Order: sequence, then structure tokens, then C-alpha cells
Amino acid sequence: MHKLIHHCLICTQKATSLKGHVKTYLSSQNGIFSAEFASCDRCQYAWMSNPPTEEELVEYYQSGSQLRVDTLTDNDRIHFKGQILFAVDGRTIGNNFCALEVGADTGQFLDFLRSKFAAIQIYYSELNESAQSVLNRKGFKDFNSQQDTKFDLIIMRHVLEHIPIPKVFLKHFAEHLRPNGKIFVEVPDFTLRMMHATDDFMFEHLHYFSLESLAQLGRSVGLKVEKVEITRTVGYRMTSNNVLRIIFKAEEKNEKLVSLDLQQLLDKSHAKIERLLKYLKDSEEGEVALFGAGWLTTELLAWPEVTRAVAYVIDSSSSKIGTHIGDYLVVSPDKLHDSKIKKIIIMSIAFQDEINLFLKSKGVAEEMVVFASNYLSE
Repeated sequence: MHKLIHHCLICTQKATSLKGHVKTYLSSQNGIFSAEFASCDRCQYAWMSNPPTEEELVEYYQSGSQLRVDTLTDNDRIHFKGQILFAVDGRTIGNNFCALEVGADTGQFLDFLRSKFAAIQIYYSELNESAQSVLNRKGFKDFNSQQDTKFDLIIMRHVLEHIPIPKVFLKHFAEHLRPNGKIFVEVPDFTLRMMHATDDFMFEHLHYFSLESLAQLGRSVGLKVEKVEITRTVGYRMTSNNVLRIIFKAEEKNEKLVSLDLQQLLDKSHAKIERLLKYLKDSEEGEVALFGAGWLTTELLAWPEVTRAVAYVIDSSSSKIGTHIGDYLVVSPDKLHDSKIKKIIIMSIAFQDEINLFLKSKGVAEEMVVFASNYLSE
């Protein structure tokens, strides 16, 4: 009898049992395994609620029955290329760059990685002894014999869904990151659950991650999400369905990652506007102009408290000049030197540096310029 997991492994909330089961004949056990499943609505996550023991899993993976063929199809190469572009993301790969693949199988991906970056130092972690022999012949280094090594990149392609306790597993490898090191994870995607693009429940997969659940798992071990992608390569041998890719990076030493609920997020959005409103209310320097007729400006001008302080909106877009946001006219930058304007608030966050340079080029004094972004964070 296998121990049942009644609570979410990420948030510990009580699980909802899913009806039905998946039966599999296991040659390593010479018997039938009947898998049951549970889910957590809060984390958008499902898992096998009666998983095999660690000893049974080790025996299964060491048996070699699940090993992949040591040749690549064109679709494999397409998918590998996408994985590498996502994982490397323009980073400089030199002689000192050190990468580890966890669950490397016989090294098909590592061969492909080395063909793109010949100077890279490559390590592997692999349970299957036959696969280990292949990896050693190919010249890859065994992480298990050098566990004090630190890495710039740790690769987990279709691994986390197989691990009994992914939190402990992810934390262990996160401790082997160099400063600014990253972990690349790819798993079957259960964020977009579509009939013909989502993996089935199966014996090998102990976990079924959504973006929310995988991000929460990372946060629970001090990792923050740097990059996300959901993609699909039809014909890829591992899965033809959607996959979820994430780049994790260790949080800064003094950085605190806080997960907010939806009400807290709404309160946070409102607080940003309130801080801008307070600045306008407390300012006694005369009328101001808002530079940028974007979303932040439209939100701010929806509040009657701005009536006394704001004269008009400035924007360089010909499609916006001459239009109105409520009672406020959008004018061209020709109005920059209007004598009644005492401050110009740059409302565009994405282009604030470019706008600031533009204002300087037009002779606007530095003390006249205010950045809205300074009031958007506490």
C-alpha cells in the first residue's frame, strides 16, 4: 500500500481527489501499478496521490526500459534549438561557462549544446547506469563525482514532473548555482489545458504543473521567475503537446519575494494612483502638464482631484494630438515652454529615459521634470 498525499505539495492546502486512475504494467515490479491523482485549485496543480516509493522509482529508471533512442529527428533538433535559445538568451558562453543537465539520458541534448558552444564545460546527472556509460564515453563530466561544482546554467528538461518531492530536489540544485546562475526548466504544460495539446496523465509523471504552480514552487525555495514561454513542437519525441519553459534565478540577498492574492494586487494598483494624486494635491507650484497620453495618464485623469493641478496632456504622436482625455486636451510638444506650466510629469514608464532626453534637447530645465515612476512604488 502506497502512502497517500492528501495535501498540496506546494501550498499544503487540502487536496481534491480526481476520479479515475491510470493502470500500468511495470516490468521492474512484475506487476500492475494503479495510479490515483489529486489537485489543488489554488495552485492550479495536480499530482499522483499514491506515488511509488523512491526505491521503486530508482529501480524503474535504472531498468533502462524508458531510455530514448540515441538519434535525433528533425523535430527534435527544432525543439532543442528552441530550448537552447530560451535557456542561453544571449549570454556570453566562454571557456569558464559551466552547465549541468539533470536527467541527461544518453546525452542527445548535450551533444546538440556542445555543437553550438564548443568551449562550454558540461556536466550530467543521470540515474541509469547504461546511460552513464554513454555519457562518459562522450566526454561529459559526472556531477555526482564532483558535487562541489557550481554552475552558470542548470538544465532540467522534462525532469521535475518525475521527481517525488520537487521542492527538495529544486532547492538542492539551486544551491549549486554560481552568482547570476540560472535554472532552465521545461515540463509538460498544464496552464493551457486543451484537448489535443495537453499530455495525458501517466505513470511516469508524478506532477502536472501550470505556470502558477511552477512559479510558486520556485518561490518556495528562493528562486524568482525571470522568463516564461509556452510552446509546442509537433513531432518532438518527448511530447508533441504544449510545454512550459521557465528560467529561474536566485533572488537577491535582501530581496523578499511576496506572493499577493488578487485583492492585494488590486489594492496595489489603486495605491499607485493615490501616491500620484497626493503629489498633485500637495504641490503648490502651479499647474502641471502630463507628458504621455497612455494608460497611466488615462487612469490618473479619471480622478476629479486632478482638476486644479493638471493643465493638459502633451504627446508627440500625431494620432493623439488634438484629441481629449475627458476634459483634457492632448497637445503637441510645442507647448513645452508654456509659462503657466511649472512641472512636466513624464507618465510613460517604458520610454521615460527617451522622453527625458527629448525634454533636455528642447531646453526644458531639469528641475521642471518629474518622473511618475518615482511615485509608483512604495
